Amino acid sequence: MEINKIKIGKRFRKDIGDLSDLKKSIEEIGLLHPIVIDENNTLIAGRRRLEVFKQLKRDIPVTKISIKDILKGEYDENTCRKNFVPSEAVAIWETLESKQGKPQSDSDRSQRREKAAKIVGLGKSKLAQAKQVIESADKEIIKEMDDTGNVNKAYKKVKDKEKREEIKRVEEKDIKDLTDEELFHKFNIKRGLYNIWSFGHKDTRFGDEKFGWMAPEIMFNLLYYYTNQGDTITDLFAGGGVSLDVCKVMKRKCLAYDLLPCRKDITKNDITKIVPNLKGSKLVFLDPPYWIQAEGEYSKEKTDFGNMTLKDFYSNFKELFIKLKNQMDKGSYLAFIIQGTQWKNNLKLEDHAFKLYKILEDLGFEFEQRIICPYSTEQYNAQQVNKSKEKKIILTIYRDLVVFKKI
Repeated sequence: MEINKIKIGKRFRKDIGDLSDLKKSIEEIGLLHPIVIDENNTLIAGRRRLEVFKQLKRDIPVTKISIKDILKGEYDENTCRKNFVPSEAVAIWETLESKQGKPQSDSDRSQRREKAAKIVGLGKSKLAQAKQVIESADKEIIKEMDDTGNVNKAYKKVKDKEKREEIKRVEEKDIKDLTDEELFHKFNIKRGLYNIWSFGHKDTRFGDEKFGWMAPEIMFNLLYYYTNQGDTITDLFAGGGVSLDVCKVMKRKCLAYDLLPCRKDITKNDITKIVPNLKGSKLVFLDPPYWIQAEGEYSKEKTDFGNMTLKDFYSNFKELFIKLKNQMDKGSYLAFIIQGTQWKNNLKLEDHAFKLYKILEDLGFEFEQRIICPYSTEQYNAQQVNKSKEKKIILTIYRDLVVFKKI
């Protein structure tokens, strides 16, 4: 259809963002999804695509649906039920809503949504989820949802992001006079009373999503037992920043470092070359890549512990532990968490915790505690479980959290 024949309604935002990537994609592979217009040639979905075609001075492919006929219950399912991407489905729903006025009741609202879901070929609950994703205005998540068609995943990302935003909004005045026990209660954190810390659900309020995510309850409990409010904690493998977020609400100061930071409050640092100043740190925490389990997952760098040979993995840890011993204050703690490598080691268990324990013991650190942190059994798929049965191999489904003291 000729561009100048398409009308743009008032409901579209004026800010359409940067179009360069979309324009490049259209120029290289063409338009994957036609824009959606109604019987009057008014745009329903595809404003950014339309603007690109205006720049290219080309006619644009369209999918036309009759809102008038839909409202009368007279619509052609073959015409309506195209493969609309989720954002287009939401746009069609919103257009229908705008033509019908305010729902008379919850039942009326539900029936309208059910009708819209049938028209666009998307389940009623998924349509509602997709709408919330659109309302989040997170362009990356919306694009991923449209590209993959996976509404559930996008919706979960939006909800996880909302939970993290809640933690970011916590102010000092909100927690000023609270004890650690009261903070545990306020944030609904389970206390680890024994040396098995099992936290079944994934608490996404703390830390950004990143490979190797650690349950925040582990950090809550580590801080509770080995630090006090006002203490400084140094995290040398900060990952998604779980320790930063937990320290904030537990009223500790956190200095966070990583080879490839994913947040502005994490400092870029190659721990194999430079150890930050540790003076004044009550606790130094290590959650490193678990050798080849994390190969290529964090980075392609040779100094990434996930990309090293086993010999280099242990030799670099020994050098790191020597530097930590020279810098750490007397009476401060060093804690590391790690899982033994088994599946990617031809099913032979390489017990990293035991080897690292021996290195620290030989260097004169004093052992304090070893805590088992189980994973769920979902860590292994059916094929892996069947192979372990065939080979009579006991699979490892826990991490060791080991605490030492500098004496």
